Amino acid sequence: MGLRFGRIDVVFLAGGLLVVAAGLYAIRALRGVDRSPAEPETAVPQDLVTTSAED
Repeated sequence: MGLRFGRIDVVFLAGGLLVVAAGLYAIRALRGVDRSPAEPETAVPQDLVTTSAED
């Protein structure tokens, strides 16, 4: 049939396989993740709280 794969073809094939593998990994890793919006945090982290004793 005369079909030949050159270096460039192999590079694009490898890139395509990596994209497909990454997509399958993401589908599996994100299965069961809650997609509801997160509630805003009202508490201030302790490392951001300053006291007057430090001044």
